[in-house]
Parts: sequence; structure tokens; C-alpha cells
Amino acid sequence: VIDTGSLKVIDGGQIAVSTAGIGNGGDLEITADEIELIGRSEFGASGIFGNALIGTGDGGNLKIDTDNLTILDGATISASNFSSRSNSNIPPGEGQAGNILINANAVKLDNTFSDIPSGITASTNNSGGGNIDLNVSGDITISNQSEIDADSRGNADGGNIKITANNLNLNNQGRVSVDSTGSGKAGNIEIKANNLNANQGQITATSSNSGGGDLQLAIDFILLDNSELSTSVLDGTGGGGNLEIDSNYIVARNNIQIIANADRGDGGNINITTKVFLLAPDSLVDASSQSGVDGVVEINSPDTQEQIGVVQLPTEVTDPTALIAAVCPKEEDNAFVMTGKGGLAENPRQNLRGESVWEDLRDFADVPTVANVSSSNAEIVEAKAWNVNDRGNVELLSYIPQQNNQDYWALFNQCRNK
Repeated sequence: VIDTGSLKVIDGGQIAVSTAGIGNGGDLEITADEIELIGRSEFGASGIFGNALIGTGDGGNLKIDTDNLTILDGATISASNFSSRSNSNIPPGEGQAGNILINANAVKLDNTFSDIPSGITASTNNSGGGNIDLNVSGDITISNQSEIDADSRGNADGGNIKITANNLNLNNQGRVSVDSTGSGKAGNIEIKANNLNANQGQITATSSNSGGGDLQLAIDFILLDNSELSTSVLDGTGGGGNLEIDSNYIVARNNIQIIANADRGDGGNINITTKVFLLAPDSLVDASSQSGVDGVVEINSPDTQEQIGVVQLPTEVTDPTALIAAVCPKEEDNAFVMTGKGGLAENPRQNLRGESVWEDLRDFADVPTVANVSSSNAEIVEAKAWNVNDRGNVELLSYIPQQNNQDYWALFNQCRNK
């Protein structure tokens, strides 16, 4: 048990609980605010290990609780039946490989100076085990060929990987994988996250001789760029695993592969449930078999015809300023002015008031006057009265008609009612 503020393991240093006989390996628990595993030496990787070698004893379990976990330049966290030492002739153990549990706020794997990838790995031989469980409240970033990997090299099925995170970022060949190079079946991968950002990244379940594992992704937004999601069998009669994706939005561009293929066995099934699926034309969604029965590709959407399509995404982002129309260029001296109690309300939701008036603010100083209002030189006479003619229309009169007061008011009321 290690409880510390900061833990740093470098230059081939190791913290290990292992067995090389019939006894079981011990468990390792580490609690630290910050954990850094960096580099390698000529003897092997820096890191944290729970190995079960030579005999039949089971490997120990590794449990890590930390705010920030950083694994760089070939360092590793490993629970395995195989030796971590370079060029080791130690035979693999026959017991069950240990499991890895990591609770963290952020996890980063990167590789700049080593030819061997940084990783969190679990390798089993003939007795199974080797599961990896990551509970990360923040981001998991896997870059530059670094990996989270559970594999089987014997006749047992490989371990499973379960990841819960806010954001999962896979960059430059960073990968999450389960695989089998023996007769055992590859394990399964289950990922729950808000966002998956994969730029040349991989999430794969691959088997050389037996069946491929299953991939189950429940991720709100998936952005794939030149990346791969696959569960496949490279050789042998095993069938491809199933690939299930549940997401609100999937954007796939630049040679994306979403595949569940097999060689001589049946192809796996692909089931995608999403609101929007944007797939570039050079991408591939395929569940086929070279010699067996092809799998089924099913895409479920509220409106398949409108929401899902094959589109060519632009390689360059358009400058938004070029899309704005200059409707009021400054040099034209145009203006929109509202002053005083005009007829316009101060905002679109304000009711017009009855006392609102309209005032024409235009300058008519330069407007040419009309010399003649008609073809004749008749004098313009101001109207002195009005009347309702026999057609019911009001007409202006240049004289005051001779009628009594009672008739006048009757005429007024008649006009008002009209």
C-alpha cells in the first residue's frame, strides 16, 4: 500500500507485486495526488507491475487512485503473465493474470523519445483475467502510438477494457485495443463518454485465429478523422465481433473505417443509433466476410433520409466575413435614425402608443418646386366646407352651403357613421 502526495517512477524503476511459483501474487494499492511514470532503461520499462510468471500462481491486482496520471516515453502499468524485462527468457505463467483498476481526474499517455509505446496493458496466457477498468472524471489523452491494451497470447480469452470518461482523445496512432494472437477470443471494449475525438486513432478488437471481440460505444459526440473502429478476424474460422454505437452526433471524415470483418468465419454485425451521421465519401462502413456470411450493417435514425447522408466535408474553413453583405457601406452615408416620439417603437416588443406621431425629418431645401399644378392658371382655393355627394363620397367645397343647423349636424353624423 502506497499513500503519498506525489509518486514519480523513472529510468527503468519499478513498483511490482509478482509471483514466480505456485503462490498468488499480492495486490498493490496506490493513492497519490500526482503519479508520473517516465522512460525506460536497458532492463525494461519504468512502471507499476503485477506479474504472474513461471508457475501456476495468479497475478495480483493493481488499484490506483489519483488526480493526475501521466505515462510517458515507454513507461507502463501492466498486469501480465509475461515478463516486462527486455530480452527475457522467463517463461509465461499459467495462472490468471491480475486486473487493473484506475480512478483518476485525468490520464495522459504520450511517447516522444521511445520506440516502444507507453501503455496500460494486461496480457493473459492460458487462464484468463487481465481486465482494465478506467473511471476518469476528466480527459483521457492517448497520443503517439501509446495504448491501452488487453490481449491474450494463449488459449484463454483476452481481458476486457471498460472506460468511463468525459473526453477520450486519440491522436497520432493512439489506440484502445483488445486482441488475441493465440486460440483464445479477443476481449470486449466498452466506452462511455461525452466526446470521442480521434485523429489517426484506433479502437479495435482483433483476433488472429479465433473470434473478434465486441465494441460497445455510448458517446454523445464522436469526431473521427482518418481513424478506425473495428472488430475483425485476420485469419481462422472465428467470426468478426459486433460493433454497437449509440451517439447523438457522428462526424467521420478522411478515410474512416468502421468495420466488423472476418476471413473464413461470418462477419460481425454493426448497429449504429444516432441523430446525425455525416460520413465522407472516402470512408467505409462494412461487415463482410471473405468466405463466410456477411454481417449486417444497420443505421437507426429518427429520419434516415434527412439526417443521414454522404457528404463531402470541406478541407478548409470558409472565412465568415466573406459571407456578410455590406448593405449599408459607410461611404454611402446611409443611416437609420429614430428620434423623439416617432411612429416606431423603441423595441420590437413594445406596443405603439396612441399619442405617437410621425415626423418627416428629411431636408427638402434642395427639392425643386413645382411651377404649375395644372395646365391652367386657375387660382388654388382653400376648402371652406365639405359635403357628401349622391354617391356617398365626401367632397371638399370652396364655399359654405346654405343649410340650417339641423341639416348640417345630420350630414355630419351621416359622414361620421360612414
